[in-house]
Amino acid sequence: MLLKKVTLTFICALSAASAIAHEITQQEFNNLLKNAFRDNPELLLSGFKQTQSLVARMKDQEDKARLAQLERAVFFDPSTPVHNPNGVVKVVEFFDYRCGACKRVAAAMKTLATEDQNVQIIYKPVAVLGESSSHLAKIALAVHKISPNQYPAYHSQLMSHPQPSVEIAYELAKLLNINSDRVADVANSIEIEDQLATNVQLFMDLGLTGTPTIFVERTKYPGVTALTTLGPEVRKYLNDESLRISKASFE
Repeated sequence: MLLKKVTLTFICALSAASAIAHEITQQEFNNLLKNAFRDNPELLLSGFKQTQSLVARMKDQEDKARLAQLERAVFFDPSTPVHNPNGVVKVVEFFDYRCGACKRVAAAMKTLATEDQNVQIIYKPVAVLGESSSHLAKIALAVHKISPNQYPAYHSQLMSHPQPSVEIAYELAKLLNINSDRVADVANSIEIEDQLATNVQLFMDLGLTGTPTIFVERTKYPGVTALTTLGPEVRKYLNDESLRISKASFE
């Protein structure tokens, strides 16, 4: 869709140029263009940059439109693990438990949640790195189902392992005094399978392509770029209530 729009824009620009040159032959017009780009290569670079800018703006508009249609699922799904449920600023993270970049961001997310109770962290585990990631996500969601209050601590511990495995995931549950047999039963349930599938579908419906992807309210931060921008962005929303998403609008 995006490529089609850019192509149409390009065609319109060429049509306008052709109209101006309606009294010369196509070959003469082509030669004029070739000579112009040869003598002024900056024109080609400028056109390329303008096209890049146009694509970025159109992508941003499409992303915002997608989010607007999916806000309830992103920010107000009652089955989703949450740290500081009464926090007024919502920070949503889509992540994979085997994702190296996600592990780099995890410490910053934990700091946000522990330093200010007004920051609500919404966890959206997905499985983009294969079957092992799917198993880990299901175990983590099962821990949340069994003991919601212990999920943030469990999440931090699982994220701290450079190469987490299913065995490690169950051992961490034991350390929190959560019965690993019960975790296994819940992790293999249809309910947890559906919850993970819902997260993955939401990830795709939002047009996301990699983890981590973080939303501070409606502002999206892909990858580790969030590390340098999370703090200032959160403070902006803490200081201005009018910028925040209101649950009342969905009730």
